[in-house]
Amino acid sequence: MMINIWAVLSATIVAYLAGAVWYSPLLFFNRWCEETDTSPQAELVSPIRVYGLTFLSTLISALIMHWLLGPHPALPDALLLGGAIGGGMVAASQGINYQFSQHSLCLWLIDGGFHCLRFLLIGLVLSLWPV
Repeated sequence: MMINIWAVLSATIVAYLAGAVWYSPLLFFNRWCEETDTSPQAELVSPIRVYGLTFLSTLISALIMHWLLGPHPALPDALLLGGAIGGGMVAASQGINYQFSQHSLCLWLIDGGFHCLRFLLIGLVLSLWPV
C-alpha cells in the first residue's frame, strides 16, 4: 500500500498541536500539574528530547492509523477506528496502569481524554485528505 506521507504528516501536526492546547493553561495544564505534583514553573530537563519523541510517537500513531484505514477511508470508519484506539485501547490501558499506580481519576480523564481526541483527529484528517 502506498503511504500518503502528506496526509500522515498533516494528521501528525494536527494531533501534536491539539496536545499543545490540551496541556496548556487554556485547558488542563494547571489541573494536570496539581494531579502530578508538578510545579507549573518546572522546566523540562530535555525539551528537545521530550517534544521530539512526542512528535515521533504521534507520527508513528498516524502511520499505523493510515495503514489500518487504507488510502481513502470513509469519515465514519476513520472516526470509529480513532475512537476505538484512543478510548478502547490507549485510555483503557492507561486506566489499568493508573489504578495500580494510584493516580487519580481526574488525571486519567485528562490523559485518556487527550488520547481519545488525538486518535479522533488523526482519523479525521486522514479521512478528509483529498484524493
